[in-house]
Amino acid sequence: EDFEAEDELAAITEAIVALAGPEGTAGGGLAAQAIELLRAGLDGANEAVRISIATVLGRIGRGEDAKLVVFLLKDPSAGVRRAAVEALAHLEPGSASEPLRLALADESAAVRIAAATALGSSRNAAVLEDLPRLIVPFKRALYENIVAEFRHLAARPRQETG
Repeated sequence: EDFEAEDELAAITEAIVALAGPEGTAGGGLAAQAIELLRAGLDGANEAVRISIATVLGRIGRGEDAKLVVFLLKDPSAGVRRAAVEALAHLEPGSASEPLRLALADESAAVRIAAATALGSSRNAAVLEDLPRLIVPFKRALYENIVAEFRHLAARPRQETG
């Protein structure tokens, strides 16, 4: 029965994303309505629904919804916070936003890993100062080598793929 509920929630999530569509598409006008319904549905929603809401917010891709996603970063559930980190990474690609950087200090390893992945994908050298939050002190030399390599990679021009 739990599997059926998860499948149903996943199908509803996909339907909302498909109907609302990313900003700038034909369904973009429905995005605002969908977001308002999701915002209203947050009150008293269970963890699975809150995770789904964070996922939809990230996939619809409206920048103005970042505040709601940042609100979800304070959720008591690590699963919701992880989904919110992933959503924020989609809403602000290439950004090293303060909420993402603060998520590096989350109590949950899953949230910290999601934040590190999002910040790494940003290729923003400013996040290098935040990496020590993830490194235990006895691995200082390894950290210094990693930082040096990241700086080297960040300084190189990006290669286009495709």
